[in-house]
Amino acid sequence: RGHVAFSRDSKFVAAINTHGRLCFWHPATGAEIQTVGEGLKPDGPVEFTADGRVLAAGSDGEVKVFGPKSGAAAKADK
Repeated sequence: RGHVAFSRDSKFVAAINTHGRLCFWHPATGAEIQTVGEGLKPDGPVEFTADGRVLAAGSDGEVKVFGPKSGAAAKADK
């Protein structure tokens, strides 16, 4: 039911789980890389930048930005 994003280099796949956390996986193995954030909408949009270094996730009028390797998050209001 939710949105799934694949990085263009095929190194990462990401989706928001039912607990409102953003999960990153290795698509070839299915291994979880990390889970970050909180309070995200489980059916909210997720999208990688073209270079795959940043993922944006929507949540109630906000966009939260995460790095798939660092897990670092920043918030950008609409």
